[in-house]
Amino acid sequence: MVSSGELKVKIEIARISNEGLCLTAVLVALLWCLVVANHRIVYRAEAEVSQALLELRHLRMQNEARHWGSPEKPAYRPAGSRSRASSIPI
Repeated sequence: MVSSGELKVKIEIARISNEGLCLTAVLVALLWCLVVANHRIVYRAEAEVSQALLELRHLRMQNEARHWGSPEKPAYRPAGSRSRASSIPI
């Protein structure tokens, strides 16, 4: 039987010093700063990609409007002339 006045022995499995605890806190804070910075970089990159795609779409629409607005005349070639590509031997 165990008497009520008997001492219980505590066994330490691991111990961390104050310096180790402070270093862990600093490293965790640094990690969170890097995570937030990464999210900001990704957000800005996605915004820049979206902006670039919108600009490309706008330029394509302008280019198509320019081509539809003024039809090009076919180049004049005399009936007996041949194109340069057909005169090159293969």
